Amino acid sequence: MFKRNHIYIALVATSLSLGASHALAQETVSSTATITVSNAFTLQEVAPLDFGTVRLAYSYDGTNALSPAASITVNANGSPATIVLGVDGTGTSEASFTEILPGSPAEYSITGAAPFTAVRVTGLPTANLTNPASPGAILAMTVTATNFEIVGGTNPGDVYDQSGTSNLVTDATGAVGFLMGGTITTPTADAVSFGDGAYTGTYSVVVDY
Repeated sequence: MFKRNHIYIALVATSLSLGASHALAQETVSSTATITVSNAFTLQEVAPLDFGTVRLAYSYDGTNALSPAASITVNANGSPATIVLGVDGTGTSEASFTEILPGSPAEYSITGAAPFTAVRVTGLPTANLTNPASPGAILAMTVTATNFEIVGGTNPGDVYDQSGTSNLVTDATGAVGFLMGGTITTPTADAVSFGDGAYTGTYSVVVDY
C-alpha cells in the first residue's frame, strides 16, 4: 500500500510539472513607446519701454566730472519716475531731467511653456540711446535686477528679482508675463549738447527655463 501511494504521488507531481512548463498557446505583439520633448515657448513684447518726454538740462563744461550723473528711472510698478540730479565735484548741479510727459515700463508675455514652472530673465538689458541730430550725445540705458513686476502666472503683482531664485512662475496654461522698467543716465564727463528729438536704442531680452 505504501509503495502504491508513492508511485501515485510521483505521477501526480510529474503531471503538474509538465503542465506548468508547457503552455497550450502563446502570442507576441510588438509595441512602441513614445515621448515628445517640447522645450520651446513663445516670448513676445506687449509694450515697449518708453521714458516719456523730458527736458534735459546738461551743462557739463569739461571739468569736475559728474558724480552722480543725472538719471531718470521708469519704474515697473507704475510709481512716478525716480529722478536724480547730476552734480559735479564741487556740488554744483550740471545735469537734470524734468518730466513733461510720464513714461511707461515695457511688458513681455510668455506662453506655451510648461505649467507651474519657473522661468528666468537672463542678463540685464542695456542700450545706448542716440539721436542722429545730436552726434556724440549718448544716453545710457540700464535695467536693475529688481525693476521688474510679475504679470499673471502664480505670483502676479510680486517684484521679480532677477538676481535671486526665480519667482516668475507660469500658471496652469504655461503662461506668465512681466513688466520691466529702466534707467536713463547722462554722461559724467562728456561736454556734448543734447538737442531736441527722439533718442533711441535697441536691446535684447532673453528668457530661459
